[in-house]
Amino acid sequence: LTHSQYDHTVRDLLGDQTSPASQFPPEDFINGFRNQSRGQSLSPLLIEGDSAAAEKLAKAAFRGGDTHHLIPCQPAAACRARFVKEFGLKAFRRPLDAGEQARYEALMKSDPDFLKSAETVVEAMLQSPNFLFHLDTTPDPKLKAWATASRLSYALWDSMPDADLFEAARKGELSTPAGVEKQTRRLLADPRAREALNEFTSQWLRYDRMVIATKDRRTY
Repeated sequence: LTHSQYDHTVRDLLGDQTSPASQFPPEDFINGFRNQSRGQSLSPLLIEGDSAAAEKLAKAAFRGGDTHHLIPCQPAAACRARFVKEFGLKAFRRPLDAGEQARYEALMKSDPDFLKSAETVVEAMLQSPNFLFHLDTTPDPKLKAWATASRLSYALWDSMPDADLFEAARKGELSTPAGVEKQTRRLLADPRAREALNEFTSQWLRYDRMVIATKDRRTY
C-alpha cells in the first residue's frame, strides 16, 4: 500500500482519521508516481513505522469499547471465530484460509478479555503482508474475484473494497465484463473516486514541489 492507500484503508476499515502514514518515511517517485512496485519495498524504517502504527490503531479502535462497531456479534466465546472471519476478510481483502482462521482464533483465545484479544488480532493483522500488500493477481481461481475487487477499489478509490464490492466478489459477479462495468460505474459515482483522482493529479503534476518552491521575485 502507498501512504495514501494506507491512510484511506485504515479510515474505511477502522474509522480512523489520523493519517498515520504521514509518520512513515517519505515515498520515492519512480516514473513520476509513488505506487511503482520498484519503490514499494519494506525498509527497516518503514517496518518500524508499520509496527508502531498497527499498535496505535488497534488501541484506538477499542478505546472506550467497540465504538467503531468492528465486532459483529455480542462479545462472547462463540463470537471469536466470527470476528476473526469477518474482520480478516476486510483486512486482507479476501477470505481467510483454514490455517489463518485457526491461527487468529488461537490468538484471540490467548486472552480471556474479549476486547483485549480483539485488539491483539487487529494489531497482528495490520502488520501482516496480507494487509500491507495488494492482492492484485493470483494463480488461485478461488481468489481471482477478490483480486479484481481490490484492483478496482484501489484504482478508483485509493482504498479497500466496500461491502457491496466484497459481496460482488463473493457471488462471482466480477467474472464478467458486465459485472465489472456495473461496479466500476458505482465506484466512480462515489465521492471517494474524486479523492483518488486528486491523489493521482497531485502526483502527476508534482504538487509536493510547491511546498519547497522558491518564488522568482524578478518575475512575480
